[in-house]
Amino acid sequence: MLSQNFSMHLRREYWESRNWLLGLPLLLVTFISLAIILLTQISDHIQTTVSESPFSSENQGIVLNFGDGAQPLDETKTEQPESEDDDINVHFKFDGHDNLSGLSMLELFINFGWIGALCYLSTSLYSDRKDASILFWKSLPVSDTEQVLSKFFFAVISFPLVSLFIGWLFLATLLVLDATYYAANDLDLVRSLGDNNWLLTYLITPLTGYCLGFVKGIPVLAFTMLVSAIAKRLPYLWLIIPLLAAALAEQIIADSYFVVSWFITHFPIIESEVFERLTANYGGFLFHHFARNAVDFVINISLGALIIFACIWLRKHRFEI
Repeated sequence: MLSQNFSMHLRREYWESRNWLLGLPLLLVTFISLAIILLTQISDHIQTTVSESPFSSENQGIVLNFGDGAQPLDETKTEQPESEDDDINVHFKFDGHDNLSGLSMLELFINFGWIGALCYLSTSLYSDRKDASILFWKSLPVSDTEQVLSKFFFAVISFPLVSLFIGWLFLATLLVLDATYYAANDLDLVRSLGDNNWLLTYLITPLTGYCLGFVKGIPVLAFTMLVSAIAKRLPYLWLIIPLLAAALAEQIIADSYFVVSWFITHFPIIESEVFERLTANYGGFLFHHFARNAVDFVINISLGALIIFACIWLRKHRFEI
């Protein structure tokens, strides 16, 4: 059982890494905002036209409209008007399947959070040994098991969920701006929103995708932490070089790529197809997904537990740099 010190360890992890925890998703917000601004400032003749709410279920993709008319770009056409007075109209639309949408944006924030978690785990145990802070913790009556578990659970819970929360705030900001536009132009915002199930699409589906990514990615997440426990220096190289060496040896000896494919398929990143299927048929997809991958999930959890146990053992017995 975990003691009351476990919450202390979690608070410690937060105070030591809060800049990364909050900075990474805010950096993503900055990039997305700059992308939107740049798209609206391509030239002095760009005119941004918005005919529907960005959150409407009827919107389909980002469409570039050329000329005086607001017609979608037809890629099959090779001739365009050559008048210098022609304006270029950029019509922003949010598509839930192919391009930029509210759900796709939340998916991006979750996956960006998983990348942050992997980066954090790759240096978590190594940093304590490098700055000798582990000697301080060894002098206290605290459990090595709780220290390792606090680092692992802090990474896999805080980074993706904090990133998702900031994504929700950013999405809400876009909705407020959209509502302001509709109010200023006497348009019906409520009608433009369509009949989307907002609770399922923008709350339950992202959280479910996070859980699926966690279960799928436990072995890779735990292995990344194990590398942090083993590395004498440059943990990123300790993570990459052995994998490349194993993949090269496997390709030469067996002419296969099992190692590389296994790591790729067990990254906690969730594909867009999963979010789309969850939105289309939530209960049915989850039932078939767990039924089809139940054995794999059990193996993932068991393997991840064994690797974390190895991290704890190294923390107790081989903690010198």
